[in-house]
Amino acid sequence: MRIQAGSGFVFALFLGLHLANTLLAPLGPETYDGVQRWLRIAYQQPFIEFGFVLAPFLVHIASGVARARRRPKGKTGKKAKSVRWQRRAGWFLAVVVVMHTIAVRGPSLLYGVWLGFEGVAYSLQWVPGYFYPYYFIFGLAAAYHGGAGLVRVFRIFRIFVRRSSGFRHRSAVWRLVGRLLLFAYGLLLGLALLAFGGQIFAVEDPSTGDYARLIRGENL
Repeated sequence: MRIQAGSGFVFALFLGLHLANTLLAPLGPETYDGVQRWLRIAYQQPFIEFGFVLAPFLVHIASGVARARRRPKGKTGKKAKSVRWQRRAGWFLAVVVVMHTIAVRGPSLLYGVWLGFEGVAYSLQWVPGYFYPYYFIFGLAAAYHGGAGLVRVFRIFRIFVRRSSGFRHRSAVWRLVGRLLLFAYGLLLGLALLAFGGQIFAVEDPSTGDYARLIRGENL
């Protein structure tokens, strides 16, 4: 459990930056791309990318699979219900993060083409019926799984946790705070997607960019 929690916490540091960067889209392509370029200087250093992004992600998935195999079948109870959606979000993310990484990191490694604001905008223009819900569900699942996981990290490693007569009351308050934060994040994420899609301000036609031409198989 500690291995899964610790590896998830390390990966969540990168995930949190990635999610925060997405919310900058309403500030314009220059701001979004500028912050992303600045972040890439740090997290795409080989040592950091493999040691603090890829390795923790793989360890987190492997330990989660190992725990799932050891878990008694048909387990019920209050605790099982409280983590059910976090587990579902985790399995969903285990698949989607791999696909997302290939789609985003692959072109940059093989062709030197970065997704950026233009790439996200093109995907929304290309297949809006798929990518609008995809990005929204992906973002919400990542925020929910990461936030709930952070609470579990605090409990497992006994950080800021102290049992007392008011423990249950404070837990209820924190659950409410968590739901409000997730709701607020959902609103901001929806606003960001509208910005990517050119619904808030006019954006340059993304179909003329390098990422779009790469997807269409055209010469760069």
